[in-house]
Amino acid sequence: MWMQVLLLGNFRRQMIAKCGQEALANVQAFTKWVHRPGNNDE
Repeated sequence: MWMQVLLLGNFRRQMIAKCGQEALANVQAFTKWVHRPGNNDE
């Protein structure tokens, strides 16, 4: 999950730098935790 936070935070910083703070009002994002591939019986 921390990787998702880093990616989203990095995206937001880059967008602010390129388009300004107000551009974030037009962005919708969601994250979903997905477990590692493998046996789902555990």
